[in-house]
Amino acid sequence: MKKHTFFLLAVLIFTCSSLSGRGTNWVYRPDMTIFFHEMDSLANPFLCDVDSAGNIWVLSSTSTSLNAHNALYKAEPGDTVFTLFEDYSSITDIHSTRGLAAVNEDVFVAFRSTTTDISFVYEYPEGNPAAKIEYKGIPGFGTYVYGISVTKDRYMYGGIIYQGPRIRLWDFSGASDPVGLYVSPETTERDPGGPTGTGEDAIRDVAIQKDLDYSDSNSPVYTSRNSLPGGNQGGVTVWTGGVQTDPSGYTPQALEDADSFLKWTSYVPNGLFVDHEGVLWATGTDSTRRWVKGFQVDGSWATQVDELPSATSGDIADAEGAPLNVPEDVAISPDKKFAYVIDLAHKCCYVFSNGDVSSVREPVKAESFLLNPAYPNPFNASTQLSYQIPAASHVDLTLYSVDGKPVKTLYSGWTQAGTHSLRFDAPEHMPSGLYLVMMKTSFGQQVQKIALMK
Repeated sequence: MKKHTFFLLAVLIFTCSSLSGRGTNWVYRPDMTIFFHEMDSLANPFLCDVDSAGNIWVLSSTSTSLNAHNALYKAEPGDTVFTLFEDYSSITDIHSTRGLAAVNEDVFVAFRSTTTDISFVYEYPEGNPAAKIEYKGIPGFGTYVYGISVTKDRYMYGGIIYQGPRIRLWDFSGASDPVGLYVSPETTERDPGGPTGTGEDAIRDVAIQKDLDYSDSNSPVYTSRNSLPGGNQGGVTVWTGGVQTDPSGYTPQALEDADSFLKWTSYVPNGLFVDHEGVLWATGTDSTRRWVKGFQVDGSWATQVDELPSATSGDIADAEGAPLNVPEDVAISPDKKFAYVIDLAHKCCYVFSNGDVSSVREPVKAESFLLNPAYPNPFNASTQLSYQIPAASHVDLTLYSVDGKPVKTLYSGWTQAGTHSLRFDAPEHMPSGLYLVMMKTSFGQQVQKIALMK
């Protein structure tokens, strides 16, 4: 009996100590959701990062879908629509975009070439498309590169499948000739999940703490790896023991946590980010997770210390959280006032604010967006529908039968703030009766009844 009581007390103390450090000030900001323009319907958000100016960069990739396109997008602080930065669709030697990293205001993008087993990198100094530098045909890029992250000294970490999966380093500091040469001798250690001959189970994202000194062998590098279907190799790995100028000493350890949150399924990519306080943020992409959690790492043990509010979390849902569906990646602003989560299914970037942020608007209240009464109602052949939204949002207007079956999509697309209207002309074959009009926005949804009388 005493042993049982002691065990319960120990669990309670551990739980309380773990939760006491958990950040509880994150607030979901539906009014700040960043959408893709309706012209960018082929954008599939895959990876994201934030630069020192607070700009959010998002990579679209055919890695997620053959129907997607390879492109880079940018949103400045306060933007609610992404700007297409560069579309790679017309570049015949690009098979797919595979990695994205921002250091200071410089942006790096890694590609898989259409040439077998070849990768290359574009750099945009200070985020300037006109100053783009191509690093191609350089030793060390002769294998697929998955996920990248760049240190403040401009050494790039990436995941490779050659003799791996494992990490590799490239020197963009200017100390090597040519710039972008891979750093030798490299580690021969493999990810603890073991090798895979197919490349399906690979390192998908790499994360470092951008303000750390990676000439210190204690500075950790994190990698995220998906599982083969039905397998259990996927998860998060921490690499220590090497340095950016000599990676030969890096050894990996698979991270463990009390709830096995960090054991991934076959979903891709399960993005990672490390904030300036050293908290490791991870996205639970599959349908059993749908969350973004922060972990404090000690050796190979990860303790959850923070979480972004998710209304759809498979762990603990928050009714006031974001409706996460497939959260692919996360980035935290340098001042840790904002968190950005890209969602593949909803094709948008959800935004969260932390603490007292006076520079942004208050959260949008339900009554501040409205589906106005249709006029006339009842109607014979046509009726006018109107709605108002307080900030830019994706809007869906759908007509349903009273038993909940969809009849017609009236409108679906990105919409600016303000009042908008459209006319609905009932087709000749549409029978008289009651119907439901449902409006869905990032702020919530509203429904009204309309009656067709012929």
